[in-house]
Amino acid sequence: MAITRVRVKFNGAWTTLSYNSATAHYEGTITPTSTSIYQSGGYYNLEAEVTNSTGQTSTLTGTDFPSLRLVVREQISPSLTPVSPPPGYLNTLRPTVVMDAADEAGGSGINPGSFSVTVDGEPFPGTSATAVSGGYRLSFTPEADLSEGPHEIVFFVSDRDGNQASAAVAYVLDVTPPELELTAPDSHRVVDWAEEGISGLTADAISGPPAVTIRVNGTVRASPAVGDDGRFFAEIPLEIGVNEILVTAIDGSGLSSARSFVMIRLVTDRTEADVERLQSLFRRGVSNWTEEERTWFATTRCRRGAYDVLDLNRVTAAMEFLDAWMSAYGNDSGYSSARPGTWLPGDGVETRQRDRYIANIAGIRDVFILPEGTAETPEGWNTIPSANAIESILVAVDALRPLLERSPFVSDEIMCGEE
Repeated sequence: MAITRVRVKFNGAWTTLSYNSATAHYEGTITPTSTSIYQSGGYYNLEAEVTNSTGQTSTLTGTDFPSLRLVVREQISPSLTPVSPPPGYLNTLRPTVVMDAADEAGGSGINPGSFSVTVDGEPFPGTSATAVSGGYRLSFTPEADLSEGPHEIVFFVSDRDGNQASAAVAYVLDVTPPELELTAPDSHRVVDWAEEGISGLTADAISGPPAVTIRVNGTVRASPAVGDDGRFFAEIPLEIGVNEILVTAIDGSGLSSARSFVMIRLVTDRTEADVERLQSLFRRGVSNWTEEERTWFATTRCRRGAYDVLDLNRVTAAMEFLDAWMSAYGNDSGYSSARPGTWLPGDGVETRQRDRYIANIAGIRDVFILPEGTAETPEGWNTIPSANAIESILVAVDALRPLLERSPFVSDEIMCGEE
């Protein structure tokens, strides 16, 4: 009796084998479409059937004969996709780095037990894997602080058939805020000029020269370039009134250092032309103003050609600042507020409030001997000459501050040890 047919059943389909006289084997080709990792026992259980010339058949399966157990392994590595944080600067020494791992459709799937991490080439504990749609979310948080500076973090993971993948991300860890020093302006704080130069030095040992922003009353007025030596400079406009100036240096990891100070801009040079200009604007009506005229009106705040209780608030702020400075050096100007709180638009000024306001100016003026030519204290406050005189007195007093704060001796009447 001769063998007339040999065939193999795989996934419900028969494949007839051909006899190869060179090998003395029956051979054929079957094409698995997926790994056998999820089959019972981890293999495809083939069924072989042999038929002889009399029509009799015999069968064997992988259960009976190990050679009929087809083990299939896929050969495609998983994919690793960085999730967070993006490469760059970080301001923590224990960053949580996250990647998604996925295997191809029909693949063996991610083996979460294979997940490992190296930091700068060294194994590091702190890994976890969570099943998500399509694969696993891999997370690494070091159990001990890393050092400041650059690091390369490499994720390793395999699929269940042993195909390995790796992906690296680079970070610079920086938890030290940048250094920031202002070299200008000097001690002048009550001034009558429209712009102020601000300069300084900033540095960060990890990320290099930080970025600098300068805000005035909360609005960014300058973002000066920072040189390789850390120096920066900017001219900023001063609003008439109180200018709260904040200089901030921000390094690559987002850490910042800030320096703040107040400059109070007064007006000492009003003229009749300012009054005439303002009256002309009002006569023409706001809708007919040019853009330049709108800017002039909006940015001067006190409107130069007018004087009202809002200007008293501004001058009062300067008086309170100077009185506090004088008191710190043991000098009493006799200052007391002319009015609790601030004046609001439309408020009137009582006689006693006016007298107290003028007395405060006189008290501040009389603490020191001011330079020759400094205006005398006026009797009123709401004319052009008196308004200019009041504010020029305060500017003149403040001009002494840089000298007195650097002098070894200060008295009420004379100053010694000037540079």
